[in-house]
Amino acid sequence: MAPGTEARFALEPSAFGAAAPQALARLNPSSRGCDVVALALDLNPADPAAATALLRPFAGPRYRIHFWSGAFVVQEVAPQDGRARLCAGARRALSCGDTCARIGSRPMPPKKNPLNLNPLQLKTLTLLQALARLPGGHPPDESGAILVEDLPQPHGDHFHVGEAVAFTKDASGLGNVAVWVALERKGLIKSMFPLAALVTAEGLAYDTGMADQILHGAHHH
Repeated sequence: MAPGTEARFALEPSAFGAAAPQALARLNPSSRGCDVVALALDLNPADPAAATALLRPFAGPRYRIHFWSGAFVVQEVAPQDGRARLCAGARRALSCGDTCARIGSRPMPPKKNPLNLNPLQLKTLTLLQALARLPGGHPPDESGAILVEDLPQPHGDHFHVGEAVAFTKDASGLGNVAVWVALERKGLIKSMFPLAALVTAEGLAYDTGMADQILHGAHHH
């Protein structure tokens, strides 16, 4: 950064080591075409609500957000052509190997299973999401969370979730306190094990990728 040039960002050392802050310091704030207005590194991927709060001021068409697990960059969209440009300095600063992804002209696709839930946790959250969305259930509270009570009691090899059927072998997590503790620690539920679970807004929105695998068309054995 040239002497006397006003810094655009306050820099803090990150878990990536000295290389990342040094690269960020080399960003030229007066460089034409560099539309970066905010960036964050080393966010906690287990706390998506924190990243959401940081990004709230940049909602709307004026900004383009590049977000992936642990970091984000916000660009101001050029009003004349609706395009955001990321200067070469910012690209170099954010090219840190396996720790973060190289940012190009397109937003990075969201990472699948960003909280690294194991298969049993994914299945359990999928069932809780389905139970929370059943007609006649509790409405969302002011935070968007939904209370799930009257957890199903499997009979034989299956049980019903509304019009769908789930197999008992996929539902062992509903009675496993360790699974509930893990989901609560990751902010996806608030546990009242074994009676009920409050599925948070983050828990309801989490894409488990398991619904088609464990929730089957309604039928009786």
